[in-house]
Amino acid sequence: MPPWHILTAAAGAALVFTAVASLVGNLYAAARRSPQGISPGTRFYLSAPIFLLLGIGLAVGLLLGLPAPGGVAGIREAHIHANLWGFVALTAAGILLDLLPVLTGRPLARPGWVPAIYWLTTAGAALLVAGPLLEAAPVMMAGMIPFAVGNVLLLCNLPWKRGQDGPMPVRVAHIKAAYIWAFAPIVLAPVLHLSPVFLPFSAIEKAALQGLVFGWALQLAVAVLPVLAGSSRDASRFDLLAMNAGPGALWAGSILSDFVPWGGRVVSIGFALIAATVLTALVEMWKLLTADQ
Repeated sequence: MPPWHILTAAAGAALVFTAVASLVGNLYAAARRSPQGISPGTRFYLSAPIFLLLGIGLAVGLLLGLPAPGGVAGIREAHIHANLWGFVALTAAGILLDLLPVLTGRPLARPGWVPAIYWLTTAGAALLVAGPLLEAAPVMMAGMIPFAVGNVLLLCNLPWKRGQDGPMPVRVAHIKAAYIWAFAPIVLAPVLHLSPVFLPFSAIEKAALQGLVFGWALQLAVAVLPVLAGSSRDASRFDLLAMNAGPGALWAGSILSDFVPWGGRVVSIGFALIAATVLTALVEMWKLLTADQ
């Protein structure tokens, strides 16, 4: 995306926007026609791509220099929030609500909470997008509360009870650990905002993004994609350790890089741990998908 190809990038974004909008229409039509009715995750699948469309629109606005109260930084942050807190969060919630019973062999613990999970998460994500776009920090802070509550209720629907259902499956532990990474920026943002301790904003932003992408989104993928591919085998404890130590190293290395020369090595170790876990999951899925061929 060099400067002289801004229009090319915008045209590509327009094509993706059209495809995603078509997908939303098809999902809505399929949900209405389904003889089994809608699954717990359906409303999440219908809303998540709308945030992706918003993220695409914000990215094009950033490319073309369109004005916004929050300026370039506000548009960029709103674009990231729309993609992560909106698209990824709602997609993950829908998949987990549909997949948790498959993972554990038990129904959702509190299925009546699903509408509340949806509305809290969606409203929170909308405020998290609007805050930086409007340069209104209180709006963004207000969005963190319903977003966090909605995702806590999601985890409370986990159909597994300590002491009653045996040891926690490692894949379920992956999911719980992933949401710790999702909650970390929500917890740390007010602390860092009010703290007198100086840390470079660019380093904090990089660390937070890497935690969300690798600790949250990628860890959820490592936990659930093998199940979707037909795996009945639980993940290993090494994978659980590596998938969390890796993002931890990325966090530490991103911040340390501005202070010590060996911060980059810590980042490299983090990526190596993550790559080892992802490779294990990919090999497992490849074996499952080629078993009948």
